[in-house]
Amino acid sequence: MIFDSLSAFFKNSRYLFYFTMKKPRSRSLLARFAIFAPLILVATVFIVSSQTPSGPLIQNPAQENTTNGLNCSEIHWHALLQIEINGEVQTIPANVGIDNGNIIDTNLTGENASPIHTHDTSGTLHLENICPQQKPETAELGYFFTVWGEGFNKTCILNNCNNGGKIVQLKVNGISNSEFEKYKIKDGDEIEILFDNYKPIKALTFSVRV
Repeated sequence: MIFDSLSAFFKNSRYLFYFTMKKPRSRSLLARFAIFAPLILVATVFIVSSQTPSGPLIQNPAQENTTNGLNCSEIHWHALLQIEINGEVQTIPANVGIDNGNIIDTNLTGENASPIHTHDTSGTLHLENICPQQKPETAELGYFFTVWGEGFNKTCILNNCNNGGKIVQLKVNGISNSEFEKYKIKDGDEIEILFDNYKPIKALTFSVRV
């Protein structure tokens, strides 16, 4: 479109150019400049626009720094985990990810601890991460079991696997959840894993310890 406009302008202006040059020398330079100033302006705009990069000059930092709902802001979250097998609540050891289990990805915490760890046997999970975006799976429930050195998925929990009427169940904040080991833990979550005959899971009644 710009080229078409320039072509038409040049075509219509050549007569003006001829007329201007044939006029007596008494015509002032200012008058000549007034005639050709639009042409100079159009050419300048074309050159500048052709060198301007396309797309937004400023990008939304939130779009650049997030992955799967996680960003590079440091987090220190707490969630509550309870495991019940055949009606018995299982003890989750203290210091999992600190001096118990697998001590991994310590670069993401800046200390000698895994991004998910425990401090006591209350079932409180501590999620501490300088930049969750670097490794989003460190916020998944299954990652804690990797740190612990135990197994958990939709068919097995702590070496107890689906058989007959007994199955693995997961509920988060009192609601059934089918993501199992892929569930991304959020601050304040109450998580319950059951292995038993299928039955409704009661909401947790104990508190998260920070």
